[in-house]
Amino acid sequence: MIKNTDRFLLLLVMASFIAFSPMTAHAISAPGLEFQIEFQPQLIQFPADYKETYETLYAAHESLRQIPVDMAAIKAEHEQRMAGIDQDRSLNPVQLRVEQDKALADYEQKMNVLKSKNSELRDGFIFLAEKVLSEGSDPYILFFLAQQLYDIRTESTKINVATENTADQIPDEQTASANGFETQKATPPAEPAKATVQQYASNYDRIVAYCNEILNRHNEFPYKDKVLHMLAVVKGEIGLDRQSIKLIALFIKRYPQSPLVGEMYFRMGEHYFKEPTGFDHFSKAVESYDRALKYYKTTMGQEYWRIIYKIGWAQYLSHDMNEDAQDTFVDLYKKINAAPQKSDEMLAIQAEVLEVLRQMKKLENMSSGSQFER
Repeated sequence: MIKNTDRFLLLLVMASFIAFSPMTAHAISAPGLEFQIEFQPQLIQFPADYKETYETLYAAHESLRQIPVDMAAIKAEHEQRMAGIDQDRSLNPVQLRVEQDKALADYEQKMNVLKSKNSELRDGFIFLAEKVLSEGSDPYILFFLAQQLYDIRTESTKINVATENTADQIPDEQTASANGFETQKATPPAEPAKATVQQYASNYDRIVAYCNEILNRHNEFPYKDKVLHMLAVVKGEIGLDRQSIKLIALFIKRYPQSPLVGEMYFRMGEHYFKEPTGFDHFSKAVESYDRALKYYKTTMGQEYWRIIYKIGWAQYLSHDMNEDAQDTFVDLYKKINAAPQKSDEMLAIQAEVLEVLRQMKKLENMSSGSQFER
């Protein structure tokens, strides 16, 4: 373990090592793997009375909700088929490859059919939703429309819908009450929104506008947590990081029991890791990652391994937590080694962690004076 008293000597030795050793070209000084926290809108159901009021729109939305279910079933069937092929000892290597290729082609064909169906349903839903919204604002339709627009978020369109000028008027913590986004001061009922024609740079702008419309004008909407979650994600994707992190912090404070809290802590950790917000922003990243990790311990999916990996790196790069990095990396290596199934990403993490540990050990030996190489 590298001791605090050896820090200065270690820096001098590292500088010398970097200047003269031919191996330094391969030294690892930052994470070699980049992760994208995936956001997939979860389609909730319309209230029952919408089935009669907006029959066609309701039916289109229900069909869209069925698509992820069908995709999951096809994926499970494909994985089961591939496992059966792998276990078939009667196949020689060539036959094994042929059967695997057949299974993959069949899987991709089925998925492409569903994706095409989803695109048709999505476009139809967007058309119908915009038509309804041209007559007045509705939180469910606004939110479901925003969710569908996320699939085509980089496109630009000119639309005719009912919108209000509600850009970024979300109450802060001092003016907001404990329930939702309703302020403590009573406000008169809002007048119905009027239809306006707006040109947006992209569908990202439309999503932001619709989310703000819901949060500012529809306090009764029961899924404001999902709206705020989506708004925070979209703000981050379009580069408005400071606004995004404020919305993430607001989400965590307002909805501490939400199943989305773990993801939000993960996003906060990623923000602090990448954004130098203070003298040691890596310590803040570690704190957020630690909080996120407890939400993923039961499933131990890919996010679990990613978070531990980023904790180790944040500690390694931190001014105050460098000594903890070695323990974290060793623990991560052992956990991956003991995992019954290892994805390609897990193996890549393990290989990088092993190289970092070798590097740390070498520097530790150098700082203790037992090894000085040129």
